[in-house]
Amino acid sequence: VPGTISASNVVISASTGADGSKRAADVIVDDAKVFKVDKDDPLIFIEVPDMDERDIDDSRGPTDIAVGDVVTVTIAKAAGIRAPTEAKTYKVAAYLAGSGRAGRDDATDAIEYGVDTQAGMFILYHEQTLKRLVTLSGEDFGRGDEVVATAKGWGGSSISFFVDLNGDGELNEGNEATIPDCANVGNDDNVGECTFTVGNEFTGGHGSTNACNGTDAPTMPFGGTCNLINAFDSENAYSSINWEDDVLEVKASVSLSPAEGNPGDKIDVVIRDFPANTSVMEITLAGSTSPLCTGCGTTDNRGDANVEVTIPNVPLGPRFLEVTVGTVSEDTDLIVGGASVIATPTEVIPNQRVNLTGSGFSRSTSGTSVEIKTITIGGEPVDLPSTSEERKVDSGGTWSMAINIPLVRGTVDGGRQVLTVTDSMDRVGQTTLTFKERIVRVSPPEGKIDSTIVITGENFPGLNDDGFRNVRVTVSYGGDLESETEEPDVNGRWSTQITVPDNVSIPSTNSVKVSFPVGTGTESENFRHLVPAATISLSPAAGPEGGTVTLTGSGFNRFRPYFALTVGSIPLTVSPVPTTDRNGNISFSFQIPGIDSGSHNVVLKIGEVTASATVSVSDETGVVGAMTSEVAVALEPLLMAGTLDRVFYFNNMTKQWQWYIVDPAFAASNNLSQIVSGAPQWVLVTESTTVTLNNRVVSFTCADDNCWNLITFP
Repeated sequence: VPGTISASNVVISASTGADGSKRAADVIVDDAKVFKVDKDDPLIFIEVPDMDERDIDDSRGPTDIAVGDVVTVTIAKAAGIRAPTEAKTYKVAAYLAGSGRAGRDDATDAIEYGVDTQAGMFILYHEQTLKRLVTLSGEDFGRGDEVVATAKGWGGSSISFFVDLNGDGELNEGNEATIPDCANVGNDDNVGECTFTVGNEFTGGHGSTNACNGTDAPTMPFGGTCNLINAFDSENAYSSINWEDDVLEVKASVSLSPAEGNPGDKIDVVIRDFPANTSVMEITLAGSTSPLCTGCGTTDNRGDANVEVTIPNVPLGPRFLEVTVGTVSEDTDLIVGGASVIATPTEVIPNQRVNLTGSGFSRSTSGTSVEIKTITIGGEPVDLPSTSEERKVDSGGTWSMAINIPLVRGTVDGGRQVLTVTDSMDRVGQTTLTFKERIVRVSPPEGKIDSTIVITGENFPGLNDDGFRNVRVTVSYGGDLESETEEPDVNGRWSTQITVPDNVSIPSTNSVKVSFPVGTGTESENFRHLVPAATISLSPAAGPEGGTVTLTGSGFNRFRPYFALTVGSIPLTVSPVPTTDRNGNISFSFQIPGIDSGSHNVVLKIGEVTASATVSVSDETGVVGAMTSEVAVALEPLLMAGTLDRVFYFNNMTKQWQWYIVDPAFAASNNLSQIVSGAPQWVLVTESTTVTLNNRVVSFTCADDNCWNLITFP
């Protein structure tokens, strides 16, 4: 009992208290108000509080507890009172002393003798005896298992554990000794603990006598030995034996040496602590159609035996091996390995020829010829050599052969696939093949009509040096507009060239399709190729009415005469009629027609392809009404600030959008080359910014993540 106890940790309640409330007690731990049976027995004085703070019923007394009330006293764990741990007999009592009634002597009698010396004085009396005991961490153990022994109730400074062979409760020098590593264990709060390993000093079962059965106290003395764990402390005090929690049972056990092996290997089955001098009836292995042995010998007088067996042909993995001795059975795990398969190489492509070697398979004997029955890759069958001799497994369980990787869905999808080999005795071996990922490259990724693109492939089904199912890869452009067929080499590589046909749209994105046969179907992949828009440029890009301008165009269909040319809204005729060359280029000159000064679109249409540029026309004084600048020059302040994302312009003449996007990935598709002053432009910036364009300050703003601005270029 601690020297002081907080009143908040002691609560008293009465069943019919005036307001039904619980109240904290006034607790005193003090010799002035505490009575004791002797000086070693502390008691607590609890003063009952007023149970009704309202005091509405004085007739019930100051505590407001009525006769017949059930009073509950609750002492919280936080009070600090601790239960005893040392072996001894302890008395616990509760005593009620009212004003002018019993004193300490009466209370002492009540506690010491458990009697009520004055009516109504004694309430509760209890006596408890703690014993010195040993308990074990389990009920039964096998050889080599670890056991934790715990001794409770000792008062000495150290504790030692021993095997009490004859169960007489004492350590007998000569034939009994302390357990190794369990002598003089520290005693912490009357508790000592030790860990030891079950060795040969213990007898199978509870001991060599039926009297030591771990449940009933035997009649002493008895013959034989007992696996009774006892303890004594530095004061030579011994355990109180209970013949249950302190008796170690050594169960029958089976172990293997080695604990893993392949079919055909021999292993030792180590049998321990079974019934003595009893027949080993049989040893079985899960997955085997017959026992490994029957009538496998007899255990010795300790219940031990060793039996050598051969691992049969069973599937790989952990298998239950069970031993039956008389009517007692125990099992353990045997890890059965599979046969070994080595592939050369391990990184492969479909159609490739691969060398395989195997070991640990079923052995051919003079009476039985074993051969490889099946080989699969990802579950798909592989063609085996045609002759039995090529498929044969020799007397050592080894074999070798070359196979062709089949051209099936599992092998053309890439990634890892399991190759499984099964012999005619159903022994299995496996290895893993990694199929290389197919790669296709289209170079360049964009090109004009009649330009040449190069398509290459890697890791396709290869040219087989055994002439096995050689394949041809078909490459087509824009559907069937242009196609070529190539045969991959032994490494699955191929290359072909395709000319961009002149009947594709300008601009357009076209598919490059690569395909090859797989089984009864076809494996296909599509890739993109871009044909850019046609462009024209003017030199000079400004001049007066009647001035000569040279137009240069590219990216049109080849060998086509120009169809229409307009400047502003005025159609022009050029003579002789120019024609695009074999590369889709064209060049000719025209005169600026009579038209208002300012900027005007020049639109060239050849076939179905249109391109435009801007010409600035000056008036008679030579002043140009609207200036035209290259995009990079006109928008240089925004580009330098790093805030320009893109600019769009709608060409009223062609009814088409033109754009300039800063991202290099869109460089090939940009078709806005010039900015015309006075023309409306949609500009997207990355953040609000103010710059000077053509000597005029222009502010671009963002609102709610919307940074588009419509401006008239100065």
